[in-house]
Amino acid sequence: MGILVAINDSDSRDFVARAFRESGSFVEEAKDAAEAFLLAKSENFGCIVVDRVLDSVCGISLLDFMRKNGIQTPVIMTSSSKAEEDAVLAFEAGADDYVRFPVATAELTARARAIRRRGRLAVDDGILKVSDLSLNRLTRQVQRKQENILLQPRAYSILELLMRNAG
Repeated sequence: MGILVAINDSDSRDFVARAFRESGSFVEEAKDAAEAFLLAKSENFGCIVVDRVLDSVCGISLLDFMRKNGIQTPVIMTSSSKAEEDAVLAFEAGADDYVRFPVATAELTARARAIRRRGRLAVDDGILKVSDLSLNRLTRQVQRKQENILLQPRAYSILELLMRNAG
């Protein structure tokens, strides 16, 4: 499972990245919000770890921007803040989990695996969504970025199976 670690503080970033590497994950590191957004937009990660405090952009603002730009990768927001409102803001911006430092590496990696198992697959009224791809099981219509994609029946069935088992 590929993990993107976006943490401004190099010691914390190294700590988190090492934990995921030791658990067998491929890890990309971003030291600022711009780099994190570009990596998240261009690559397919199983999970993104974003710190609440980044460079000049708050991690919550970055997460909100990512969600508004179609990045639906599961996100774990990290923070050393004990303020309850920070966690609430993170969840409202689209975080899938919120972890306060210090955290045990085993717990952090287990949370990422749990999020990955649940996936970001949405099933609403017969519609499967993975990233910017949607499949309507009732009309058998497939769309990517609001453009229809015509598929042969076998290709449609394979795509539906893959989307049901995303990840």
